[in-house]
Amino acid sequence: MKSWVPQLLAFAFVAFSTPTASAGKATVHGDLLASSKDWPSLQFQFKLKRNSMKIHGESEFDVFANPVVSSDGVDVRYDGFAEFTEDSTFHKYTLVDGVAYYSSGSEADQTDQTPSSTVQCLEAGSLPPLNDIVSALNDATVASNVSTPDGVIKCSPGNLFKISFGGGTYALCASGSSGANIYGSDLDVAIKYLNRSVEISAPKMDADAKSECEIVVNGGYLIPHNSPENDGMVEFQSCAGGIPMTNFGSNYRNQFYVTHLNHADTTFYNGDALFKVYKKPVKWFECVL
Repeated sequence: MKSWVPQLLAFAFVAFSTPTASAGKATVHGDLLASSKDWPSLQFQFKLKRNSMKIHGESEFDVFANPVVSSDGVDVRYDGFAEFTEDSTFHKYTLVDGVAYYSSGSEADQTDQTPSSTVQCLEAGSLPPLNDIVSALNDATVASNVSTPDGVIKCSPGNLFKISFGGGTYALCASGSSGANIYGSDLDVAIKYLNRSVEISAPKMDADAKSECEIVVNGGYLIPHNSPENDGMVEFQSCAGGIPMTNFGSNYRNQFYVTHLNHADTTFYNGDALFKVYKKPVKWFECVL
């Protein structure tokens, strides 16, 4: 079993269900209703660029994820899974209710529900430090251009960001309703929004063994767009996404609004927007959602 496979799962899901570094809470662009329909199901298309990184012999694979919003609308997390087949043996990595599972068996038993398949929980130590990923996302900087070994990344002005994590630097290109793309020297990830959810469930295992499983990923706390706690920063054109200007107001309580540049605010933490409320910015990754 590739011990770092769950890291890719966590890297993918945390980008969409992570709390912010400054407020310890997450944000959503637009008014949030306490329903999973407000969060898209996702497909992550991974492309690994080094042979040593192949997972069960595969350099390209998909990860699917469904949003799960709590009934009170306070927390959100993503369940997800990735499947591989190698030498007539299937391998499946699943993340459900914050618990990560690894299951394997013969290719004929791909339901993970048969006695012939083996299931085990993955420990928190097998995942990367999620707080570091959170910090990386919140420390993202707007980039005018980024080059990789594959060439210069093409991305609309204002939609290209640079993030650093685990000793590597990645570029993120937000594409509005189409999704987003992450580029790096070792891997690329295409993120697509799905029109419908996918079926994801935890594999069956002994109740006593399951009770020992660790929760390795927690959901983030949600702040609606019109909350006075909404904080962050972004260029307006990054979020406009073709929405008519007549839909935008000048106050953070509006569904959409244009922030005004506030030179007195250099960090834009919660509550320190000076002078007027329309100088309160919005989180850059709201544009991705």
